[in-house]
Amino acid sequence: MAAFIIGAKVVHGDRPKLDTYLRLDKLVSAADLDLAIEAQVCINHTDCLSDSCGHADLRQAAETHHIFTIERDRILCQSLQQSSQDQFQCVVGVVGIAHVPGIIQQWNSDKRDCTPEHPYTSAAPPLQVQAGGGAMQGVRRALLERFIELSCSSAVHADMQRQLSSLPAEAVHPYALTRELYGSPRMLLAMLPQDHLHKVCSGWNCDMWDVLKPVRDVRLRYGGPGFNEELLWELRQLYFDLG
Repeated sequence: MAAFIIGAKVVHGDRPKLDTYLRLDKLVSAADLDLAIEAQVCINHTDCLSDSCGHADLRQAAETHHIFTIERDRILCQSLQQSSQDQFQCVVGVVGIAHVPGIIQQWNSDKRDCTPEHPYTSAAPPLQVQAGGGAMQGVRRALLERFIELSCSSAVHADMQRQLSSLPAEAVHPYALTRELYGSPRMLLAMLPQDHLHKVCSGWNCDMWDVLKPVRDVRLRYGGPGFNEELLWELRQLYFDLG
């Protein structure tokens, strides 16, 4: 709004959102998305802890981090670089705080060339397209949606749901089960490292780390399938009893 008031030229410096959605949906493995959710859960929990979650860093999910952060850092840096060469008296970049370190690193690199190594569009992916349709396609989509919900606004999540293609019939049930499980309070707690879990919640005559083991075992990170219908029924019954 301020730019329009003073008559400044406004340039959208990021890549189209659909390209990011498609690359996350087609190129990132389910196991990597599982790690990305874990990292974001830990980051979100730091608000209620006196210290940070040690390893809470999206970089542990290398594929997701590459597409969601690194690629866009380069593109944003390139946009700022191009604008600075257009004889403007002043250039102001408005970016999310998570992109600031990467943009600075790109800007101050030896080459001082923020041009991406390759075109970051859905038509020219540098990563390998994930194989496996059916159930795994549904699992990946559910994990992607949970990651976006945890890291972005509800408007971004709704936009992604509108723009991505519908799942095939065989992927719908695994998608629903995975989405429900990874959105459950117990799964979110199971994402926390042991020392931080004890700071967030405690059990009566039990150790919450042990209580949450069946939930952790379903996670892709630990070789699980991403969903377990029997476990979900147990969790639903638990919530009903608590209600």
